[in-house]
Amino acid sequence: MTVARIFHLRQTTTEADGFCCTLGIDHNNPIYRMHFPGNPVTPGVCIIQACKELFEIQLGQQLRLQRIDNVKFLAVISPKEHNSIRLTFSKITSNANRLYSCNAICTADNGANSITFAKLKLTFAQTAAALEQRMKRSGTCLLIPTYNHGTYLRQVLNEALRQSSDIILVDDGSTDSAKTILADFAHRINIITLPTNRGKGYALAQGMKQAIAQGFRNVVTMDSDGQHSPNDLRAFLQAAEDNPGALITGARTFREKHMPAGNRFANRFSNFWFTLQTGRRLPDTQCGYRLYPLKHIQHMRAIGARYETELAWLLQFAWKNIQIIAIPIQADYRPTGERPSHYRRSIDFMRISLLNALMCFAAIFYGYPSLLYRKLKPRR
Repeated sequence: MTVARIFHLRQTTTEADGFCCTLGIDHNNPIYRMHFPGNPVTPGVCIIQACKELFEIQLGQQLRLQRIDNVKFLAVISPKEHNSIRLTFSKITSNANRLYSCNAICTADNGANSITFAKLKLTFAQTAAALEQRMKRSGTCLLIPTYNHGTYLRQVLNEALRQSSDIILVDDGSTDSAKTILADFAHRINIITLPTNRGKGYALAQGMKQAIAQGFRNVVTMDSDGQHSPNDLRAFLQAAEDNPGALITGARTFREKHMPAGNRFANRFSNFWFTLQTGRRLPDTQCGYRLYPLKHIQHMRAIGARYETELAWLLQFAWKNIQIIAIPIQADYRPTGERPSHYRRSIDFMRISLLNALMCFAAIFYGYPSLLYRKLKPRR
């Protein structure tokens, strides 16, 4: 197997906290006729590329180089003097976003007189292809409701398609340029078109019905205004793999530069009522970036048709004693006017407040008794 063109993988051995690869050097590779002719030296970039390819072989998946935290080239690798080298990888770690970090040392493969050529600290990330494979294995699709977000819609869909080809988009009666944009994506994604605007909650419910009909087991709901980053999908999938059947919800930091003050107040207000109604605490009860397990959501009522629907689902998950996991996500807030919002402060705040009042009664007569019963019910 050829690595970085000028190396040939001879042997791989597993070590205590990593692995070690022995590579033969192709002295006749054309690169040596171009890189310092007469006094050839192996380019440092080839060492970095070799690290990437060897790491891919070890993990069995495609990766991209995310970051180089430290690199020291201490000696030159001359094909005239060295027949082979050793690359040793140690301190390998990974996180929820599937970022892999490691230390790599490149030495000459000549026993006691070993020369250290380079020391590196590298971070790799899964490629979109690897992420899509994980989404397919887990039966997960993206669900994107949209209403008059033509400004950002094309960008959002292009970024989403880099992560997954399983996308259900619900056009909730758009009247702007969204319809023209969607015509360009009609052959690549599943589009549900509603003749008139019915509200985000209704659009989500229709998309989930379609996902169930197509055999998906989970949906990740994402806004179409560019606020949510598809790069966070890895964290959602990892959290779902670690907590099967759980509802995974995004949690914004609320320290974003352009986040409106009203959003912070509305979220604190909603968090308070959620804790009162369920006895649980969540850092962000209004985030629309979520992974729903469809085996649970298909048995729940879609209360309301607009923003209050997502809050009602969250309450029902809590009352059914289903695990809810919050994970940190990125949130892009542009200055007022750059990203249109369909959240009507007065009307929608009143709708959510009315829902909270009704849910307080529901919590007394159904929520808490149901939660207590499920906690005391013996498991089979």
